[in-house]
Amino acid sequence: MRLSPRIRAAVFAFLALLVVPIAAAAILLPQAPEVRSKGTTVAAPSRVVGAPSDGATETQTPVPSGAGYRILSVKVLDADGAPISGAKVWVDSVKGRSARTSAEGVALLQGITIKPVVVRASSTSHRSGRVDVAAGKTGETTSAELKLQAAQPISGRVLNADGYPAAGAIVRCLGVVEGEAVSSKTDEEGNFTLSPSAEGCDLVASMAGAGPSETQKATSGQELTLRLRKMGAIEGVVLSSDGVGVPRATVGVELYVPISEDFNSRLRKSTMTDGEGNFSLTDLPPGRYVLTATGRAAAPAKTDPIELGTGEVRRGVRMSFDGGAEVSGRITDAESGEPIAGVIVRLQGITISKQAPPRPVRTDDDGRFTLPGAPEDMPFSVRAQASGYNIRLVSGLTAGRSVDIALNPADGRPRKEVPTTGLTIRASGDALEVVHVDPNSTAFKAGLLKGDRILSIDGRSAENMTHVEAMQRLRGEPGTSVALEYSRGGDTKRVSVERELLLN
Repeated sequence: MRLSPRIRAAVFAFLALLVVPIAAAAILLPQAPEVRSKGTTVAAPSRVVGAPSDGATETQTPVPSGAGYRILSVKVLDADGAPISGAKVWVDSVKGRSARTSAEGVALLQGITIKPVVVRASSTSHRSGRVDVAAGKTGETTSAELKLQAAQPISGRVLNADGYPAAGAIVRCLGVVEGEAVSSKTDEEGNFTLSPSAEGCDLVASMAGAGPSETQKATSGQELTLRLRKMGAIEGVVLSSDGVGVPRATVGVELYVPISEDFNSRLRKSTMTDGEGNFSLTDLPPGRYVLTATGRAAAPAKTDPIELGTGEVRRGVRMSFDGGAEVSGRITDAESGEPIAGVIVRLQGITISKQAPPRPVRTDDDGRFTLPGAPEDMPFSVRAQASGYNIRLVSGLTAGRSVDIALNPADGRPRKEVPTTGLTIRASGDALEVVHVDPNSTAFKAGLLKGDRILSIDGRSAENMTHVEAMQRLRGEPGTSVALEYSRGGDTKRVSVERELLLN
């Protein structure tokens, strides 16, 4: 049967309406792209399928392949040589590369470097184990065998300070056990269960609003009880120089020295005063505290060290603002000597609180400024910033001193000019712990090392010295020196370290 031209045209138009959406859908459907990383082709990440007993990989990140990589076939057995199904297998120090063993106890790890590696395995009913795997060849499969010792899970109960079950508490090993972090959350009755991997580690329980428990050794077959400790509080008032309560002042922990290693020394807590200047810092673990109060119109106020017992509430703490000192000066262009107007000038490093002390000021047409609220009992720094110039931090300033600051024009992106000795420190109550020494710094050349404990700075004892005060005393005018007394391995040494200007 022949169709008329008009009918044929209608049929073709109908078919076109069907084909275009199908073609568009083919274009818009998501494709599995090839991913390249550092010149190596890797497969696009795919969703994990199959139960752990099927030997499914747990890796969610792209797996590298090609030159420099191989496959590891790891067989996990118990002490009698029987395969362990569902054991977790991973390579030490390789993030995101793990697998579960199949019913035959075999796990395949892909994208593993051909260099020697350490393979680890753990199971819910066995202690963790490890095996050293020798170097291999690109593209080949390296086989390894690992035996695990049977063990019972670690179980116990967490109670609050009043002896009632603590639901939702976190129980964890301090540190890392066999390359695997071990932790658990208590149920409604306060019960917890941990993998046998936790055997022998120090367990601690923690929970919001309570102090961590004392540590206990994890022992299989023994019911453990961890008891949370009561938290304390410090209450008081912040007053102005004329004895009136200061509303909306910020009160924070400037220094915290815990009574034991169970507590984190990096405690950061703050609160604001009410309309009458009263404050209450709650949920505080036991230890030694130094508090500071900051406001917009005065130099920060600081308490003497406060010893707080477990669950103790210390009341009647008073902090008084005074006007502080003024620091004035003039800012000029380092090349022309001409004054710079509109430079933003502020105090920096006065307290650990994120709320700035007095508000910044700007220089006048003659480049002059007067900044209130500088502390009178410790050195401080002034930060100067202007468009087109490097940021300049001037340290080692003292109350009542006038300072002239020369700003260097920025060569491209503005940089920060900071006086330094190259030391990174941490306040620990009785001393200042050196946590890092820049290998290119004057401190390193003077012989200071990570782990040294600074006992005094320019003859001033570091006991109860806050981190902010210590950094201000370490800094100063470039070219000057700071005298440090420090201990290492029981020996006390003295050294002079020259300050230098760092550009970053």
